[in-house]
Amino acid sequence: MRNRLLLCLGLSAALLLSSCSLFGGKAEEKKQDRAPVAADQLPQLGNPLLANKGDINAVNLNVATEEELRNFDNGAEGELIFSDPDDIEASEEQINALYENRRRGNGWISDYSTALRLARRTERPMLIWFHDSMASPKSNALAEAVLNTPSFDSWCDNRVIRVLLDDSETTDEFTGHKSRYSLNDLRAMGRRFGVSRRPAVVVVSMSGRVTPVIDGVDDTDWKAREAEICKALENAESDYEDYKDKLRDKGYRDWTRSNRRGTFFAKLQRVDRARGVAYLRQVGGRVLRMRLKSMTAEDAAYVESRSPSSGSKKN
Repeated sequence: MRNRLLLCLGLSAALLLSSCSLFGGKAEEKKQDRAPVAADQLPQLGNPLLANKGDINAVNLNVATEEELRNFDNGAEGELIFSDPDDIEASEEQINALYENRRRGNGWISDYSTALRLARRTERPMLIWFHDSMASPKSNALAEAVLNTPSFDSWCDNRVIRVLLDDSETTDEFTGHKSRYSLNDLRAMGRRFGVSRRPAVVVVSMSGRVTPVIDGVDDTDWKAREAEICKALENAESDYEDYKDKLRDKGYRDWTRSNRRGTFFAKLQRVDRARGVAYLRQVGGRVLRMRLKSMTAEDAAYVESRSPSSGSKKN
């Protein structure tokens, strides 16, 4: 009896040790999966002001003053604000202006859908830059010579919605997670706009007309490239004005914004006098609500002439 008991205890101990070794093996296996990456393999931030900011071989530069920064920067630092360390609140006005600038669609936008909504709302042409910051030296040169210069930035402000789609930023450089667009998405989007090389620059009028301006760079006459881009944007503005003239016969007109800051182009869709609002349809399909009491005398008179009774709708 005693021998049987010892035998049972021995078998139980053996099974227990076997189970522990199995679980221990799995735990060790998980630890191996989580092993740290060697220091020389970690992605480096590099200089965030350069076009190839994801390049792990980018040179890190340390600067202590604004003057030192501007000595090596190519003008792409337009959104940097240097605050006074002894009076931080003195920079509040500049910071607020920066946020307002972004809200109005100035600067480069990496989300095409967001840019399109802004372009429709502001009635500005879109400039789409198909970039490859890692594999296209000519695209980086185009950035430094034209697209990221203060003069071009000033020319585009409050006039153009700019979209930057970079083939080299389709994967997050730190986590490895995919970003908004895959490389296939960007290539397919380029083909849809009639370009296949890098760099490529496309201008889109809000009438829907697409003009490929650059599809690869075969020479380095940057002044000529800049002139071509600006001319295409001016043509897009004129094209949209011609398009608007055709739509005026269909009931579209310019309306003054409630805050009296500019106008927008839309068609009166219907009026709800019970709520005191008019529904105005823009070219892209977006419907805006505007309070009747907030309208200018001219706009209110137009609404009254087109919709004298509650809920009526006229073209």
